[in-house]
Amino acid sequence: MIKPYILLISGNHITECIYAFTDPFYPSFTLPPPQPNSPGDVQLNKNNPIRFADGSNLAAGQGCNSRGFSYYDPSQEGFLTTYIDSNEQNTSITDIIYATKHDQLFARTIQSNHAYLASYLAGKLLKIELDCNNGLLGCAYFTVGGESSSSLPSQYKF
Repeated sequence: MIKPYILLISGNHITECIYAFTDPFYPSFTLPPPQPNSPGDVQLNKNNPIRFADGSNLAAGQGCNSRGFSYYDPSQEGFLTTYIDSNEQNTSITDIIYATKHDQLFARTIQSNHAYLASYLAGKLLKIELDCNNGLLGCAYFTVGGESSSSLPSQYKF
């Protein structure tokens, strides 16, 4: 099995990310449409659980919860947690996408003021920061409205 590198780009620093998704390794998910009422949260990664980037599965009891969610902005050379919403307000997105239930990724109900969120995030490198019961803090990468891949897009590698 080829073990692709997963990189965290933060400022001018590049470090390895220890978690990923099963298959595809760098998935593209579809966010649910914005709604004024909450139908409940939606699982994004059905049949593609979070695992270690080296390909091994999380053991029973090593489940993950998220610590935050962000997107990479090349013009800022770093990850950001806010964007300008449809009400022209600077809005936090840090808890819109979250991990829980061992190895699952969810999207909260996207409210009407986030009507442009899916198109804004489309094709961007997205990062979910994870705190797993194995004692290892880490992250995993994905995108929305873009291309799934067995590795990160070339612009995020050495």
